[in-house]
Amino acid sequence: MSSEERAEHVRHARQRLAVLHSLALGLDNARAVSDTLMASENRAAALIALQELLGVDDTGARAIAELQWARLTKDTRPHVTQEIEEIEAEIRGLEG
Repeated sequence: MSSEERAEHVRHARQRLAVLHSLALGLDNARAVSDTLMASENRAAALIALQELLGVDDTGARAIAELQWARLTKDTRPHVTQEIEEIEAEIRGLEG
């Protein structure tokens, strides 16, 4: 893998990692997220409210807002955590 390909791969991995961290925050605060979404006048307001509530960027807020209700079960969070750990290890391997 060339250094340019490696850098691009790391960039994509970091973007995925940021989304996963946002999803983990959303899952950890599911009731507050649900209340925020239901209290919002529209989708745009909901995204802003999620950003303010959780300190995530627009991409993270969109990922949380688009989370399916079925993914709110207790077994989802460990899968997200596992993927975070795998991507962090992948990044370390590519950078190091």
